[in-house]
Amino acid sequence: MNGIDTGDPDTTEFKINFKVTASGEDIYLDGDAIASANPTAITDGLAWSTATDSTTGTSTYTAIVTAMDGYRSTDINSPGDKQFKTMDGNSRTFTFTTIIPAGTDNSVVGVQLNGFKWGTTSVDVMDNLYTTGISDFRSDLMIGLYIR
Repeated sequence: MNGIDTGDPDTTEFKINFKVTASGEDIYLDGDAIASANPTAITDGLAWSTATDSTTGTSTYTAIVTAMDGYRSTDINSPGDKQFKTMDGNSRTFTFTTIIPAGTDNSVVGVQLNGFKWGTTSVDVMDNLYTTGISDFRSDLMIGLYIR
């Protein structure tokens, strides 16, 4: 947690690591981070939200997905169209990162991942939505404070 100036809320940087393994063919992970508690087939990217126990919403906070091994020549890193390619039989580890102000005294905040979009071809909006076992991809809850 980090409070910078008097009257400012503490902020918390949340990081969630996850691994993607391609089995049977190459896959692309849609690396756009989209604030959505309930992703659907038309969601464009990795869906995330504040945890259900949070008292802070996600609407004004940005997030990013990065590969632990950096960008490869087969990845796409364009604004609004970030894609990470994982070759068949290989795995890559990724980090989801966001920074959220705690809000008010004793407010509670945490984040969770709600869905991963992926495909077997390089397109902006991926065809597949993975949500199985997604409840394990969540942070601890933090209680906020204001510097006075």
